[in-house]
Amino acid sequence: MNPLLRTGFQSKQVRVAAFAATIAAALAVRFWMFPFIGGDMYHDFLVWYNTIVQQGGWIALREPFYSYSSPYLYLLVFASYLRGIFPAVVAIKLVSVGFDFIAAILVYRLLRIKYPQGNLPWAAFCAALFAPTVLVDSALWGQCDVIYTAFLLASIFFACKQKYGISVICLSVAFSFKAQALFLGPLIALLFIKRLIPWRAALLFPLTYGLMILPVILVGRPVNEAFGVYLDQVGSFHRLSMNAPTLYAFISNQYYDIAFPAGLLLAALIGLGMIWVAARDRSPLDAEKTLVFATVSLTLMPFFLPKMHERYFFPAALAAIGLAFFRPKLRLIPIFLQAVSLIGYLSFLLDQTVIPLWALALVMAVLVSILGAELLRTFIPGRRARQEPASSTA
Repeated sequence: MNPLLRTGFQSKQVRVAAFAATIAAALAVRFWMFPFIGGDMYHDFLVWYNTIVQQGGWIALREPFYSYSSPYLYLLVFASYLRGIFPAVVAIKLVSVGFDFIAAILVYRLLRIKYPQGNLPWAAFCAALFAPTVLVDSALWGQCDVIYTAFLLASIFFACKQKYGISVICLSVAFSFKAQALFLGPLIALLFIKRLIPWRAALLFPLTYGLMILPVILVGRPVNEAFGVYLDQVGSFHRLSMNAPTLYAFISNQYYDIAFPAGLLLAALIGLGMIWVAARDRSPLDAEKTLVFATVSLTLMPFFLPKMHERYFFPAALAAIGLAFFRPKLRLIPIFLQAVSLIGYLSFLLDQTVIPLWALALVMAVLVSILGAELLRTFIPGRRARQEPASSTA
């Protein structure tokens, strides 16, 4: 064999072996976490899963025994087919764990836009796959935040690839799993305002969402209940922060009646301000700018909105991993996002305060400020020009 061909073959073998070892390690860590059963798993997910099994699968979904949007329950129905192979807890967690890998692949694909060659996209893949919040949220906690986040990452990816209609569809699918998908809403609004998406394409959002909800209606769930899940969730508790390191960690819950509507207005104004700044920039909206805007939106929206859970920074933490590879000067942002979110997770799971919420919120406020400044530098021409080195003339 030609020495050059042999070297190439051996190099490919090394890459395949490294990839296989990475996947094996990722699965091993997750399987080690599977036995843990938290409160959400015990009181909700296991109850829903067992109800599906006892009532015969799909037909069970016509009854209002669950508080999540129905597309997640579809996945639990599929998981119930594994009951003869895996214990219930493992079957439930495998649903989310599968999306861990999809999300990591999407981060990889985002990086391939900027780095068509080289190993940086693989490094980003590994960073996403082994991110502490991803491991804890899916494999330990059994939550499903990675599912809607995967579709948000797909929405960002297709926006970066200028396939804007598919981007809208992916956002709608994400929304069908979790209302928090609307944290990315300012990006889609920006694409419409910049006329990168025709206004008639806005119909894709309700059409896709309707199709995602249709199966549960066909099995007998009343239409108002099928579409009213998110309205029920809004009124489910009256706290300005559900252990989330947001602006409302500094505001007493006794001001709920004032702070809640004021917070909604503030978040709307923040979103509109972001869109206004980016829309005024007349230069092309390339992949890097799109990722900057998306990451800022996914971070600022949950920080300024009231009634947030500690898990709602999950999409921001994953998007920030991709952004850090696009802009290495921001490499500390995903590290701190991971750390702050993870501490919030552990405080909930361990039912004890690890670090005071106000301290975590203070760190998050700093991150929000840095990302806000990065948005301004990215989209305001004067600030951007000062960041770029002056060109020399002969």
